[in-house]
Amino acid sequence: NNNNNNNNADKSNALSINRYDDQQQTLQFEKVEVMSELRAVCLGYSFKQYVPTNIQQLTHAARVSAGCAIDATLAVARGQARNAFVVCNPPGNMASRAEAKGFCYFNNVAIAAKAALELDGINRIMIVDLDLHHGCGTEELFQNSDEVLVVNLHRYDEGNFFPHSGHPQTVGVGKGIGYNINIAWLGNDMRDSDYIAAFRTVVLPVGIEFAPDIILVSAGFDGCRLNSEEGNFHLSSVVFGYLTNMLMSLTDGKVVICTEGCLHVTSAVSCATMCCRALLGENLPQLPDSSVRPCGAALSTLKEVVEIHHNKWPSLSAAFATAHLSPSEVFGEEIFTIGSMNGENESSESAIPEEEEQEERDDRGQEEMGEEVA
Repeated sequence: NNNNNNNNADKSNALSINRYDDQQQTLQFEKVEVMSELRAVCLGYSFKQYVPTNIQQLTHAARVSAGCAIDATLAVARGQARNAFVVCNPPGNMASRAEAKGFCYFNNVAIAAKAALELDGINRIMIVDLDLHHGCGTEELFQNSDEVLVVNLHRYDEGNFFPHSGHPQTVGVGKGIGYNINIAWLGNDMRDSDYIAAFRTVVLPVGIEFAPDIILVSAGFDGCRLNSEEGNFHLSSVVFGYLTNMLMSLTDGKVVICTEGCLHVTSAVSCATMCCRALLGENLPQLPDSSVRPCGAALSTLKEVVEIHHNKWPSLSAAFATAHLSPSEVFGEEIFTIGSMNGENESSESAIPEEEEQEERDDRGQEEMGEEVA
């Protein structure tokens, strides 16, 4: 959005943004009036399961998707919005310079990051990719950059899971060495405790050292347990809210979340709701399974990541010492038992008692953490 009104927008009253009009098939400028300080802006094309198949409509949708990511990122970077949630459809994290892949045509988050870097005061950007599938396009686009730190959390299975990329040893090239981090999960049993351990052990320590000016999130929700058709991960929708809160702590709230793939509409809506509630500072429901410890496969993956990157990011070694603990053991039980806005317990996604679930995970081969990384 190159409209000069953006530069002069009253931060406490309105924000000029691009809005897509489905009926007129045009882009329009619209003022979003708010009653008090503007806290967040939510843009997007649609939350439909699939993108248009007509090439003209697809091209238009892809442009609008990338444009919304740019507008929201620039608004947050300029201080016109505290944070943002962007519904990007089509998604973008697999799109590279020369190839469209996995329903991705333009790399929305990467384009938005490049635009933000043109602004004064934006020198370092952190991209956290939560998509079940590896963000191979984002990795490629920034592999030689030390201005953009890319952290991917994805199912890998030794390269047997689509898109068959994202090996932990892929760390960047040239001046970008160490600025590409792949948390490549093995197997299909990753849960809330595994992701929170990954954030405590890798994402947050590296983020503190890197000190980004803004964080962009590629938020794919296929790992949600509500979606049993894709990936077979068992994340609750609530955990995406807690992960969002953790990232906001790194940048004084300057976080832009852009959706990636999610074939299950219920998962997408539920997870997006939790992200938006976190962005708006609202209370989150109780986190299911907060007493369950990370599984052995998750600890092995995190140990490998720390071994690869601890020379570049020294804080990783100390952080790994508590990787094996459950969320409630680290943060206290009360932080994960906040009631919902309606006072209801929304943790019913977990159908297995915590004690029984932990034993079940142990029986599937959970190993001890092993020696600490020196």
